[in-house]
Amino acid sequence: MKKKLIVLFIIISSIQLLKAQQIGDGWEQTVADFSQVLSSGGYSYPSPLAGVPDTDHPWQHLFVLRHQNASNNHQLQIGASYAVNDRLFFRKIAVGGLTQESPQWNELATRSANTFNGNQTINGSLNTKEFSIMSDESLPSGWGITHFYWKGHTLFLGSPRGSWTHNQVVFRPGGSGSPGQTCENYFRIERALSIDNYETCIQFSTDGTNNFIKNGNVLIGKTSQNAGVNYKLDVDVRHIT
Repeated sequence: MKKKLIVLFIIISSIQLLKAQQIGDGWEQTVADFSQVLSSGGYSYPSPLAGVPDTDHPWQHLFVLRHQNASNNHQLQIGASYAVNDRLFFRKIAVGGLTQESPQWNELATRSANTFNGNQTINGSLNTKEFSIMSDESLPSGWGITHFYWKGHTLFLGSPRGSWTHNQVVFRPGGSGSPGQTCENYFRIERALSIDNYETCIQFSTDGTNNFIKNGNVLIGKTSQNAGVNYKLDVDVRHIT
């Protein structure tokens, strides 16, 4: 019985070895231009032409699958630099002849920061800790990048804190709190005083904190003023402190 099992194991192992195919001599070939009409195989080169846009290391890997019709240049290329990171790229070449072509590389979404070009569609929910829309406007020298972002329970319009231009409109429609704990609900306009400091110019709150306009006069029903608060309406005042 043992002999039969040993023979069976050898047969199965031999079949698996026959199925495995080695590409070339098992080593990458050197090719200086990744846009060439290449055969299936593995390639590498330092700073190749038409290489992947990852410059963390000059040497790059290239894996190619080529269509069996030798008259066409149909390739699937997968590339990466030698850098130990999580950046991986691919592109497809489809030419009805043996013309050399170099389409744009597409980066696979991996664990760190990713950049996507073009319109993106998400069918389903998007769960994120922070959401930001960056402006692509050409801003004057010294200005920060204006943007819109949602973080936690707060919506920010303007430049982020930590810059000379972190002027923001802030909406905070409440949040989660322990039983008996007051949740902040407010609308604010903030003005930068320095890179690390800011002041609240206007605040309207519904959680019991102060509502105020820090500077200037308050006008209701008119456009010119001669007092701090100027009304052109009937006012019902219940209590003045």
